[in-house]
Amino acid sequence: MDSQGPAVRELAAEAAFASSRVGREGRLDLAFACEAGRTVLRERRFELPLQFLEPIDLAGDGSVCVPLLNPTGGVVGGDRLRTRIAIGPDASVCVTTPSATRVYRSDGAPSRIETRIEVARGAVLEYVPEHLIPHPGARLVQRLDVDVADGGRALVWDAYSLGRVARGERFHFERLDLTSRVRVAGRLVFQDRACLVPAEPTLEPAAGLSYVGSLVAVGPETAGWEAWAAELEARPCPSDARVGASALGASGLAMRVLSATAHGLEAVLLDRRAALRRAWLGRPPLALRKS
Repeated sequence: MDSQGPAVRELAAEAAFASSRVGREGRLDLAFACEAGRTVLRERRFELPLQFLEPIDLAGDGSVCVPLLNPTGGVVGGDRLRTRIAIGPDASVCVTTPSATRVYRSDGAPSRIETRIEVARGAVLEYVPEHLIPHPGARLVQRLDVDVADGGRALVWDAYSLGRVARGERFHFERLDLTSRVRVAGRLVFQDRACLVPAEPTLEPAAGLSYVGSLVAVGPETAGWEAWAAELEARPCPSDARVGASALGASGLAMRVLSATAHGLEAVLLDRRAALRRAWLGRPPLALRKS
């Protein structure tokens, strides 16, 4: 005879499930504000495997750089990592990562990475994480949403490789489902969707171009975007990379990068980001310190 009632069994099942998810339901919530001309971290909350390093003023101008961390070394099947960042009026934040995000094999549920960033009026966001590397058998659903208020500015970089290319593991993952969206004053101005399933017919970049990146810049300016896009496209780039850029109407610009190597991808990002910082933000290049 069962000595436990339904309520007790239900609570025990919930506790067992919660215990099994420890270290797999990562959460990171950060909120920044501007005080006396300097950006400060006002709110923080995190649950492993997501962490962050303390914000530092690399540029010496009151803005801060925040490296996001996953101390477990990668993302495994069934992980769900959720990041929320709020940047208050007139605050300026650069979000980065110290290394590439590695997505490991999954024999069951996919990994999920969800990031949402809100940029208030007068605030500046630079989102420049290292690229994503899917390992053989990886299954990933990734969503990136950036909401920029009227009068805010955002520079958003998102990139991935088609596998561990140096090991000859191109298209050895199971599935990559990637979506990036940028909204300005509630209006969708950019959406990039890639759903890559190597076992099915797939449109892929030109042979040998195994790294894909996109750079989006949006802000309150209503003119100049076409000229900036033309400049970004015309700037010199490594021989193993291809670049295309265009204006997003009066809201901003978007740039696509295809490269045969990670070095070429990084070189294009560093050069174009530095050019945009000078021409658009009126700031010198910022060298990110990464461990």
